[in-house]
Amino acid sequence: MNPPGGERPYQDIVNHLLDLLEQGGRITDRRPGSVVRTLVEAFARELTETYGRIGALYRHGFIDTAEDQALDALVALLDVTRRRGSAAYGVAVFRRDPRVAGAIHIARDTQLTAVSAATDKRVQYRTAAAEILSVGRDEASVSIVADIPQDAADADAFLLGADDLRDLDVLLAVPLAGIAGVRIPEPTALRGSNESDAQLRARTKGLLAAAGGGTAAALRQAILAVPTVSAVELRDQAQDASLRPGELAVVVDGDLSRPDVLAALERAIAEAKAPGIAVRLESIDEQPLRLTLHLLPEQTQPSPDERTRLLGDTERRVRAHCDALAVGEGLVWNRLLAEILAVPGLRDLDLARSELALLDADGTWQSQAPANLPGQAQRRLLLRAGCDGLRITLGSETPLYVHFTLGVAAAAPANRQAVERSLTEAFCAALAAIAAATDPAARALRPADLFATLSAQVADLGGAPESDFALTITDAASGLRAVRGAADAPVALAPHELPVADGEPPLIRWQPAAP
Repeated sequence: MNPPGGERPYQDIVNHLLDLLEQGGRITDRRPGSVVRTLVEAFARELTETYGRIGALYRHGFIDTAEDQALDALVALLDVTRRRGSAAYGVAVFRRDPRVAGAIHIARDTQLTAVSAATDKRVQYRTAAAEILSVGRDEASVSIVADIPQDAADADAFLLGADDLRDLDVLLAVPLAGIAGVRIPEPTALRGSNESDAQLRARTKGLLAAAGGGTAAALRQAILAVPTVSAVELRDQAQDASLRPGELAVVVDGDLSRPDVLAALERAIAEAKAPGIAVRLESIDEQPLRLTLHLLPEQTQPSPDERTRLLGDTERRVRAHCDALAVGEGLVWNRLLAEILAVPGLRDLDLARSELALLDADGTWQSQAPANLPGQAQRRLLLRAGCDGLRITLGSETPLYVHFTLGVAAAAPANRQAVERSLTEAFCAALAAIAAATDPAARALRPADLFATLSAQVADLGGAPESDFALTITDAASGLRAVRGAADAPVALAPHELPVADGEPPLIRWQPAAP
């Protein structure tokens, strides 16, 4: 349907007016520059603009043709708002109170408030995972998240930028015993993207079509209306043989570990599903991803401050790019490379020494050269947190990977996870201390000292360490070196080598405890 009279081009209006005047028989001069034509062209220009504005107003009244703010105003009549980025993500560093020596547990969903005196910004965050500040560690990095309401007018209000960090206080809603303070060392990033006009139109049409309930569209739209849920997939027995007749699998992109989200989903499903249909609620799968990047800076010998800036800027760009990948979206290597090379001060990236790896179902990393990763339905590529997810080196640095195995007899099988976590933390803390040593003589790994440290960790958790202990060190320069048993000979580390965990959990051989 067209607006009354239709939209007419400027030249058509000019020709039509001149034809009308010429038909009157008195004015016949229609040459460019004549008085008659000049007046007609001026009038036609204004009339064309009027037609355009009327046509735009007409299009703004229909969901298929409205755009931007006009579309927002139109769908608001149905109580629908455009979806914004789902959450703001970042990292908080919890600092130990020196008066407390034991392990400190930081629970998931610990509430904290970031208050910037520089910009008067105040943002509520919560921890996205549980963490343990083990004995001997002074700090622990924990992922934090701020949920952005769907009706939020400005997602930037939930983000912390560089200006906000200049004078930032982080306050815990409830004081945590053993924690002296919390800081947020780097800006937070937005995960997810704003809903496009096409997506908003499709969602609104789905709400209208599903208003009667009992259909797949009704169920889908009811689930998408739950806050923090950004995507949903439905599977029946024809698509999944593990389902029973009359059973439907609902796969959502949302945090099902949160009781409020789970309760809201169950209510929405109960109200929208057809009678007699059983629903199996599942969360999306995550594909762990690991990246090793070897950067070539423009300066041959960058200063320590410049090195810190290059590494930090690159890490923030890579993590923000990977966090923004939607469910089912693949990783396009050239896009990621463009993000990396946009960091000021970087000349190139050494592809031969860079690596991309995916975690298999059996828990092993499959390495490959950097390339495009195709997306998979109901899966999201997830860059692993910490040094086992993103390893960045500069210039002539050589990555050094250290891996250990330790036999353990556990008094209680339930302690296995705690023992593994404690050993990993103690192991990484020892390597970090070696890397930070300024004395070259102290920059060496003595297996006997490491074995004693790890044995103490096992004993604290009720386990019994065995005498067999293996340490494997790999680097690109010298190949594979192995030290077995509690040998006294130190393994020297060059000043440019930064020891890191291998990315896989420590290999611990278990056996039943003696009766």
